[in-house]
Amino acid sequence: MTPFTVEGRRDTPAPLSPRTRRWVTAGLISPAQALSIEEFEAAQQGATAEVPPVRLGPIAEAGAFIGCILALIGGGIGLGPQWGDMSTVLRLGVAIAIAAVGGIAGRWLMHIDEPGTRRLGGFVWVLAAGGLALAGGTIMGEIRPDSPWMAIAIGGPAAVAGSALWRNRDRPLQLVTFAGGLSTTLAGVAALADVAPWQAAAPVWLAGAAAWFATTRVEVRPCAVARGLAAIAMIVGAFMFTDIAVELGASLALFAAALVIVIALRGRQTLALVVGLLGALQAVQALVQTTFHGPLGGAFIALTGLAMVVVIVVHARRRAAG
Repeated sequence: MTPFTVEGRRDTPAPLSPRTRRWVTAGLISPAQALSIEEFEAAQQGATAEVPPVRLGPIAEAGAFIGCILALIGGGIGLGPQWGDMSTVLRLGVAIAIAAVGGIAGRWLMHIDEPGTRRLGGFVWVLAAGGLALAGGTIMGEIRPDSPWMAIAIGGPAAVAGSALWRNRDRPLQLVTFAGGLSTTLAGVAALADVAPWQAAAPVWLAGAAAWFATTRVEVRPCAVARGLAAIAMIVGAFMFTDIAVELGASLALFAAALVIVIALRGRQTLALVVGLLGALQAVQALVQTTFHGPLGGAFIALTGLAMVVVIVVHARRRAAG
C-alpha cells in the first residue's frame, strides 16, 4: 500500500485490517478515513477497561437460588395444609408481602447490574409476580371461587407485572411471566364467552405465527425466548383441534411442529428447535395411540422415519458432491 496524506502530513503505510482495506477498495471510505478508523480502534483496544468488581460469585449465586427454592418449599409445606383455614386478611397479607419483598429485592439486585445479580433479580421478580397473582386469586376466591374469573384474577396481575418488569429488555423470565399470565387470562375470557377449544385453535395458532413474524421485523428481546413462546403457541393451537378429533389435532400439531423445526433450523434458533422436536414427539405419540397403533402401525412409522433420514442424507451428499 502506498503512503497517503492525512490532514496535510505524510504518513507511513498504515496496517489496515482486511475489513477496512475492503472498504477502501470498494470506495466506501477514503484512505484517510480508514487510517482514522484504525487509529481509533487501536486507541480503544489499548485503553484499559475498568472491570466492575464481582459482587456475586457462582457459589453465592447458586446458594441464593437454592435458598429461594428452599424458602418456597418450606413455605408451601408449612402453610399449604392450613392455607384454607387461614383468614382472608392473613392470606392476602402473605401474598402482598411476597410481592413487596420480591419486588424490592429484585429491584435492588437489578440495580447492581452484574450478570449474576441480574439472573437472581429476574428470578426474585417472578416470585413478586406470583405474589400478585396469589393476591388476585385470594380476592376472587372470596367472590366467585368456582368461575372462570379465577383464571382472570390470577393471570391478569401476573401479565401486568411481567409486562411492566420486562419492557422489551433482556429479561427472559419476565417475558415468560408475561406470556403465562396473558395466556391464563385469555383462557379465562374464552371460558366466560363459552368459546370451545376448537374455535380458539386457529386464533391461537395465528397469534403464535404473528408473534414469530413480528420478531423478524422489530427488535424483541430476548429474541430466542420470544420465538420459543411463539412456537409453543403454534403447536398448542394446532393441538386444540383435538376437540373435534384426536387424529385431526395430532396431524395438524405434527405439521405445525415440522414447520417450527424447519424455520428454527433456518434461523439457528435452538430453543424453538427444542420446542418443535418436543411438539413433534407429542403429536407422533398421539397418532400412534389413536391411528397407527399395533405392530403394523409402529413399523410404518419407524420405516417412514428411516426413509426420511435416508432421503435427507442422500440429498446432502449430492449437494456436497455438486
